[in-house]
Amino acid sequence: MILHRLTSAAAATALAATASILFSGSAAAEDCGTEFWPGRGTLHVTERGGNLEVEVHFMFTQREIDNLNCHDPAALEPDVLVSGIVQGYGDRTNESNLPGAYNDTEFDDEYSVRSLTIGTTKTEELQPDFDYHVKLKLDSYVRLIDSPLTVGVQFQRGRWASLWKPREAAACARGKRKNPAWCVFSAATEPMSAHGMNPLSIPNGGDVGIDGSWGGGL
Repeated sequence: MILHRLTSAAAATALAATASILFSGSAAAEDCGTEFWPGRGTLHVTERGGNLEVEVHFMFTQREIDNLNCHDPAALEPDVLVSGIVQGYGDRTNESNLPGAYNDTEFDDEYSVRSLTIGTTKTEELQPDFDYHVKLKLDSYVRLIDSPLTVGVQFQRGRWASLWKPREAAACARGKRKNPAWCVFSAATEPMSAHGMNPLSIPNGGDVGIDGSWGGGL
C-alpha cells in the first residue's frame, strides 16, 4: 500500500510537470504579439528580355523582432510570389544579408504562383532599424499565355516540422532532419498587400522597372 501511494504520488507529480511544459508553451504563445513581419519595406522589380530581377528591402522594429522570437523556435521566410510563369523553368540565383540565410525549396508549392523564398532560422540575430534585403534573379523563365505576370511579397513565421504530421515528417526526412529548406513549415503568413502594397503587374515586352512599398517604405 505504501509503495502504491508513493508510485501514485510520483505519477501525479510527473503528470503535473508534463502538463506544465505543454501548457506553458501554449500560454507563452498566447502572450506573443501578432506583428512578426517587418513593418516597412520596398520592392523593386526589373524585367529585361525574359530575365526577372527582384529586390526586397525591409526593416524591423525591436517589438516586431520580439514578437517573432516569442515563438520558440522561430524562422522567418520572406516569399517573393510570382504569378503568370511556368513552374520549374528558369535559372534562379539568390542573395540576402539575413543571418544564416538559406534557399527554400519550391517543392509542393502551388502551381499558379511560384514562391521564391530565402529564409533564416537565426531570428535571434535580427537587429532593429537595419536594412535587410533579399535579391532574386530568374533567367529564361516561361510566361503563361494570357496570364498577367505579377510580383508580390509576403512574410511567413516558420516552425520546425512536426513528427506527428506524416507529410511534414516525410519532407524533413528528405532534408536529413536538419535542412530548414525541407524542415521549416509555415505557422503564420502575412501578405504585404494587407499593408498597402499590392502585387506589381509587369507588362509583356520591353525593359520594365517598377517599384512598390509598404509602411511608408525605407
